[in-house]
Amino acid sequence: MNASSLHALGLPLEAGNLAAAGAISPGASSPSFDGGISIADGRVQGYPFAGSAGVDFADGRAAFDHVVASVAGIDGFANGSIGNIGSGAPTYDLHAAIPAGDVASALRSMRVPTYEMAGTFDADLRIGGAGSLPSISGLVGMPAGSVNGLPFLDGRAFIAAGSGGVSAQDGSVLVGTTRAAFGAVAQRGDNALQLRAPTATLSDFNNFFDTGDTLAGKGSIALSLLSTGSRLTTAGDVDVRGFRFRSLPIGDTRAVWSSRRNLVSGSLAVGGSEGLLRARGAVVLSPQAQWQATIERSRYHLSASVENLDLGLWVAAIGFPQVPITGRAFGDATMIGTYPALRLQGSAQLRNGTLGRFPIDSFDIGFGSEGSRLDIEHAELQGPGVTARASGSVGLRRSDPIDLRVDASTDDLPAFLANLTKAPVPVSGAFQGSVHVGGTLTALVLDASFNAQNVHVVGVPIATLFGSVRLHGNRLELHNAGATFTHGTATLAGDLPIRLHPFGLPHNTPVSFTVNATDVDASVFDALFGHHTMLGGLIGAHASIAGTVEDPRMSGSVTLAKGSYQSDYDRAPISAATGTLSFSGSSISLAHVTANVGAGNVALSGRADVTGASGATFDGTMTAHGAQFNSPTYGTATIDGTFRLTRTTGNAMLSGNTTITNATIPFAVFLGSNGNGGTAGAAWPLAFDLKMKAGANVRVRGSGYGAGLDIGGTGSAALGGTFAAPTLDGRFVSTGGTLTYFDRSFRVLQANVAFTPADGILPALYAVATANVVNPDPDIARNPFGAADITITVSGAVDDLKVDFTSDPPGYTRDQIIALLAPFGGFVSGIQFNPYQVQIPGGAAAVVNNAPVPGGVFVQRNGTLTVSQEAFSILNAQFASALLAPVENVLGETLGVSDVNLTLGYFGNVGISVRRVLGKTVSAVYSSTFGLPNRQSFGIQIAPDMLDAASLSFFYQTGQLRLFESPGTEFGPVLLGQPLEGQSGFSFTFQHFFK
Repeated sequence: MNASSLHALGLPLEAGNLAAAGAISPGASSPSFDGGISIADGRVQGYPFAGSAGVDFADGRAAFDHVVASVAGIDGFANGSIGNIGSGAPTYDLHAAIPAGDVASALRSMRVPTYEMAGTFDADLRIGGAGSLPSISGLVGMPAGSVNGLPFLDGRAFIAAGSGGVSAQDGSVLVGTTRAAFGAVAQRGDNALQLRAPTATLSDFNNFFDTGDTLAGKGSIALSLLSTGSRLTTAGDVDVRGFRFRSLPIGDTRAVWSSRRNLVSGSLAVGGSEGLLRARGAVVLSPQAQWQATIERSRYHLSASVENLDLGLWVAAIGFPQVPITGRAFGDATMIGTYPALRLQGSAQLRNGTLGRFPIDSFDIGFGSEGSRLDIEHAELQGPGVTARASGSVGLRRSDPIDLRVDASTDDLPAFLANLTKAPVPVSGAFQGSVHVGGTLTALVLDASFNAQNVHVVGVPIATLFGSVRLHGNRLELHNAGATFTHGTATLAGDLPIRLHPFGLPHNTPVSFTVNATDVDASVFDALFGHHTMLGGLIGAHASIAGTVEDPRMSGSVTLAKGSYQSDYDRAPISAATGTLSFSGSSISLAHVTANVGAGNVALSGRADVTGASGATFDGTMTAHGAQFNSPTYGTATIDGTFRLTRTTGNAMLSGNTTITNATIPFAVFLGSNGNGGTAGAAWPLAFDLKMKAGANVRVRGSGYGAGLDIGGTGSAALGGTFAAPTLDGRFVSTGGTLTYFDRSFRVLQANVAFTPADGILPALYAVATANVVNPDPDIARNPFGAADITITVSGAVDDLKVDFTSDPPGYTRDQIIALLAPFGGFVSGIQFNPYQVQIPGGAAAVVNNAPVPGGVFVQRNGTLTVSQEAFSILNAQFASALLAPVENVLGETLGVSDVNLTLGYFGNVGISVRRVLGKTVSAVYSSTFGLPNRQSFGIQIAPDMLDAASLSFFYQTGQLRLFESPGTEFGPVLLGQPLEGQSGFSFTFQHFFK
């Protein structure tokens, strides 16, 4: 039969299939039954139910025995009776036992969160009460289990559940070594929780938390909470020593509180080596349905203090690791009132801390608040080189007014800026300033003023510096700003629009600025230019800018009197400089500008318009009469001429005519740019039409390794093209001179330098020079006088010169001529020439062993060079360097060898050694001496690191060996194991340097 039919009798059966077997007999009021029943697929109070039992039913009472049942997946046994069956409100008197049940399955069946709980439980329950909601009470135990990975033992509690709610009393559980007692009540209108652990070890509970969220500490914990209607009662006593959460050493924790009606009062003391927190007070609770509302509507009277609190640790610990503050904090505060009308009063101190990059020696603040307004009664900060004080109030809502003033001073600005920026800042002096912040959070108004003494900015000395600034919305106003120098003053005032987001100048807004300067001595700006610059003169100014950002209108003037200039850039002094720079509308004019330049003078004048449709236009002229120029880089000269700089559209044009006399020009000047005049950086929009003439006493000089050039010249050229691609057209002819290198002096017979526009400013050179050398030629018939005249002819572009040699008397080969010119004489003596040689064409350059070789060098096809070829390379490169520019390590740059040495041995022999890099750690080494005896050696050297080296060398010697003179090279380190006698051989060495 359908078990739900029994629901009409008041039994809590909602569904199921009922089967019965037994004897039915008539009774006084109803039939009686003695037998057995079973129910399958049943449901009781919404939970699955199945079971069987022996039943003795008579007169509305059913006695049950041998009951075996399953409710919500929990199996158990029961016996007892149900009375008043048929009345609609049956009464229950049953005893049930659950020998073993799975906790997780039971909780899931009852739709209760499991919290990752595992384990079994047993229970001894009494079922009583009446109606469709019977009451259940009894002892429930869990011998072992776990919650979220936390194991526990011997868990037990007396539970009671009925229509009024659920309670757990006399609960107890063992976690690790900690025995905790607990109780809880959840009934209509009443909720309570109680926990007590007299000897708790907090580390016993670490498995409950995620990895890293660990606890430590030992002590006692007792707390209770009771909510009845609108009344909340709580009490607690926590005494834990050495409390730690995660890696935070919170320290000893002592908290005691109690309540009466809705008044909770207590005290808290927490701390250790990383700081101490104390708090006490009372809270009048206003219980609400939601706990957030309870917090907001409660009334507070609390006080707290901190001592020696490590901010670097605690600021990160409470969830603000991005706040860059460290140091030890001290303070106290009181809070009285109801949110949001809380009244806060307190003070705080910070010692030996940092805020971002800036170190703080001390910081003290006193504050208070009333509702949404924070009052800063006083605040003072002390740091390296700076002191700051603040007071005022700040509204915490966007529309609340702000009234805050900050005053700061520093007597060591470099230290302050260095700590702030972690970079040296070229500013020093004693500064004082104040800032007033007004307006609101959405519309700030800043008023600032500053004053400084003994200021140095990038080396410029300023006696006093002062000014005031106002930022209101998008406008920056500068008032009464200025500087007082040792001689003279300067002031600046005005109004400039500024857009903060994004930063810039807004369009169509007015602008107004005025600049004044009185007798400012130009010498104060010497340090800006460096290189021993010395400025002189008095600067005066009265100028202003008005109008708008798009259309500024200027007026006023800047004057210079008794101006002077001298520096390492130009050693010819400029003196007696005067002039006026005038402004009118969009025009700028330069008038009455004159100056003495050396023994001569210059005059300048011009006019510019800065608001033309196609950009600025200008027209200026300069006239020079005997103006002298003296530059260590560009030489010396006396200049006469007229120059004009103009622009209407497109590029500016520099034109004019000039004559240069009494000039000495380093030849390296002509090599300052490549053949097309390419210059580094962005090219100026400048074109040229300038005619230049070399007058009397103009010389070109150059120097190299033991060499010199001194050639006079005359001629003219025209500078054209643009700054990006300048051109020269003209010719300069030598008036005579000398060329000296090594120990030879050449007399210049003929020389000229020609420029063509197609080659930019790169000249073509033709020069013929001759020298007389002592000739130790053993052939008396060929050279009976023991001397020879050597003529060198150089021709071509300066970056690709061709060199040729002739002799008088004739008959010498090219190698022999070169040897005659070599220092100390006689490089050819004893040298065997390799017949398999190829000469690089005289007008070309080649690459040998990954290094450039100049035209005219004899190169072996197998990659080696003879000594005569080395000597020629030396002279070839030296002659070119003497004409072009100073060159160091000429042979190395020319042939790609890493080390070349000309040496004089202990016994007076001249020698040469050459090293050529073959790989990252391998080099080929060749050396030879000249005279008797003559020795040559060659080999391989390996240097895998800075401390080790190994070499293998072979040598060959001709001539008589001197006493105590070892056979190999005398220009390298001592070779161990080298034979003392013999004409040829080899040696191997290994070197290790000890640190």
